[in-house]
Amino acid sequence: MKLAIIPLLALSLHATAQRGLQMPDPLESLSAQQKSTLDTQARQFFHAARPAVVKAAKSTVTISYRGVRLSYGTAVKLPNSDQDVILTKWSEIAKFRSRLIVTAPSGKYYRASVVGIYPEYDIAMLSSEVKLAPLDLSDAATPGVGEFIALASPDGSVQSLGVVSVLARSLRDSDKAYLGVLMDFQNSNQFGTPLQEVVPQSPAAIAGLKEGDIVTAVGNKPVKGAMEMRNTLQKLVPGSEILVSYRRDKKEHQANVRLASRPKELDPSRVAPERMNQMQQMGAVPNVVRHDFPWVIQSDMPIQADETPENPRDNFTNECGGPVVDLDGKVVGIVVARGSRIKTYIIPTSTLITMLNSPQKSNLASSGAQTARHSKSKGRNQRSGSRRKMPPRAIPLDE
Repeated sequence: MKLAIIPLLALSLHATAQRGLQMPDPLESLSAQQKSTLDTQARQFFHAARPAVVKAAKSTVTISYRGVRLSYGTAVKLPNSDQDVILTKWSEIAKFRSRLIVTAPSGKYYRASVVGIYPEYDIAMLSSEVKLAPLDLSDAATPGVGEFIALASPDGSVQSLGVVSVLARSLRDSDKAYLGVLMDFQNSNQFGTPLQEVVPQSPAAIAGLKEGDIVTAVGNKPVKGAMEMRNTLQKLVPGSEILVSYRRDKKEHQANVRLASRPKELDPSRVAPERMNQMQQMGAVPNVVRHDFPWVIQSDMPIQADETPENPRDNFTNECGGPVVDLDGKVVGIVVARGSRIKTYIIPTSTLITMLNSPQKSNLASSGAQTARHSKSKGRNQRSGSRRKMPPRAIPLDE
């Protein structure tokens, strides 16, 4: 089976399904027979991956309002408790929170109510009488870049497939470490990554790195490609001191570099909002809340954007909140947002455990509740100097 065609096929079919977006079809030049072959191979691959999602699907529900699907939800058990709750994407259900319905894998309907939110991750915690097998977060996996992952559907099928494109990292600009180099992806290989440009007055320039240097290691980790170097740097925080090994004129050198915060002029938010939205919606309908998550995995997994185009209310990314597993069925996390055509964000299992164990969750019934509007705004705009200083919080709601 030619696995390489699967992401291409999935993205092509997904892009052409979007309304009002004129995207080139990568399969346009193929014959009808070739397209049929690719379609058959894709179906075979989805069928072959189905055993991986069977267990997670039993923990998955559909969340709707008056028959319109708003999102998926994943049942989990609260730590040190017998209580099961459902986690889903807050901004997708916020407007309809007073009349939510969850549909179990069995097809039965139950009412659900929001008992708290984690605004930093745009996640809501729901309570319902539905009886589900909670997702076993202890049976977890941390897949590497390029590994396949799958999104479970409540009916036990594979809803979507993709690969991990970037390891878990913060999407907050204040959390992003800045080296100040432009890597030469074209000439990068297992022997190092050439620097195409070194920004003046950047941490790299101050440490003595120059254009043309070939980075061979960051810290004690050898650099065997530009993607690997990028992923290594994305794990670091501003203020970190790293030892960069590099080659210049066939001689080996080392430099101590203190990483800085990303300069404001490099902040994507400085791009005109209209232009940014246009770029992110090329071939996809992204979520409204898709930025500033403290710690997420990035995948190319396409998720459904508009299942019922005849219904103007159903203009959401309807599969957020569903569980993601690797091909062995181990839990990777929960889908939280579609960022663009090639970016889907997943909250890792380890972060979900931290959220659920957060001491603040015991305040769900306390005073000081925030309105849905305020909480949603806070989830989009709040900043922190370091992700370690801001534990997730479950904030109660006044209905």
